[in-house]
Amino acid sequence: MSKQRFRMGQIALLAGALALSACSYAPVMTGNIPSQSAMVAKGKGVLTLQPQVNAGGYRLQSIVSPYTKASIQHLVVKVFALVNGVEVPVIDGQGNQVSADLLNSELDDPVTFGNLMIDTTYRIRCYAYKAAGTAGADLISTNDSQSYVDVVVANDDRPVMASLKVKLIDVIFNGEATSSGVIVTDGGFQNNGPVTIGKGFKAFVSSIAGNGTDGYADGPAASAMIANVSNLAFDSAGNLYFTDDMNYKVRKLDTNGNITTLPGSYFHPRGVAVDASGNVFVADAWNRRIVKITTDDQVEIFASGFSNPSNITFDLNGNLVIADMEASLLKKVAPNGMVTTFSTSQAFACPSMITSDRNGNLYLVDGPTRSAIYKIDQAGQVTLFAGNGVPGYADGVGAAAQFNQVAGLAVDAANNLYVSDISDYRIRKVTPDGVVSTVAGNGIEGYQDGPAMSAQFNRNSGIAFDSTGNLIIGDYGAHRIRKLHLH
Repeated sequence: MSKQRFRMGQIALLAGALALSACSYAPVMTGNIPSQSAMVAKGKGVLTLQPQVNAGGYRLQSIVSPYTKASIQHLVVKVFALVNGVEVPVIDGQGNQVSADLLNSELDDPVTFGNLMIDTTYRIRCYAYKAAGTAGADLISTNDSQSYVDVVVANDDRPVMASLKVKLIDVIFNGEATSSGVIVTDGGFQNNGPVTIGKGFKAFVSSIAGNGTDGYADGPAASAMIANVSNLAFDSAGNLYFTDDMNYKVRKLDTNGNITTLPGSYFHPRGVAVDASGNVFVADAWNRRIVKITTDDQVEIFASGFSNPSNITFDLNGNLVIADMEASLLKKVAPNGMVTTFSTSQAFACPSMITSDRNGNLYLVDGPTRSAIYKIDQAGQVTLFAGNGVPGYADGVGAAAQFNQVAGLAVDAANNLYVSDISDYRIRKVTPDGVVSTVAGNGIEGYQDGPAMSAQFNRNSGIAFDSTGNLIIGDYGAHRIRKLHLH
């Protein structure tokens, strides 16, 4: 639902079994209501609604010409709380009423409101306008119970999609209405199902790109074809770049929801990173080089002479750090292209996945099983952070936890490390103190969207956080890009 304008935060060569051998690659409102004049959106409930528009109805002697869905230029959706039967506007952190404004082209898109309180009834009102702005003369929907829906944010842990209600007004014609005139059944919404939603916010997984077919086709995200996503990275504008390993392509999912292919010739592109200027860097693994794609689509060889550059990340100083897997080394490339070996307190065996946090620490997956994560501070001191090198599945603290082939790392705004655990088919979270928990995936290989802990992945690989703090996941075997909604 990237196209809606909101006044608040979101309220939405490997094949076969990908078996791994030594140094092989795998894709790897809290509080009370303050008054009856306003209610602050501070909870964690999330409500998703689907707009549906039907024409109004009339009794006319000869001509019937109601407004239709096509008559709506834009639809304003506003959120109220019912307090002792009184409508109270729900206010966001900026003091504005929580609302959404949908163009006609967006009327088929779901609308999501977040930060709602449990055990509260909300009234979602719709205002349809036939022209830009909100002039009363352009309002073509009724201001009665046929143009709102009441939704209970219940205490039952079940996120549910509800339906909006919109009733378009009658069109006045010359002609006398009679009881024997033409009758058009009143339009209006029929709710499609239960309108309760879960207790607080419950993380869930959705699919945002790829139609599930193993292939290659650019275009709208939902119909595009993707072979196998290895890694992902965002630029500052919110565009998502990903390496499509088995298509030998670097591709872009833009903020309008379209997938295009970047220029360049690659042989198993894997790691991808974007610098502060918007230049895209690609670990072109089997060509043993790092490729730079400038903002004007110029392709340059940024650095070469590596053994198998599997993953890349930027440090705080703008240096590109490279996990050169078969060389068993970390390399660093300065902005001027000078390559040096990253000096650390211990040697590595098969460094693969790598990322950095906001304090300048690096996190590195090492070892042939890819089941141990190390932390490297700015001085090069290496400590075991999570996992113990023995493949398996166990939450816990530090070395007591187990992973089964880590294929992606990403750090959130609070410096929590998220881990794509490819052979456990799960997404894991590691706090700065090393506490490991599972945040998505039921451990069964497959494809299923829905509540995070019952979702299924088919070899989840690279991961990256978007600007709103939700986790984007490359699903290597499902030929899709998935989204773990965390907020």
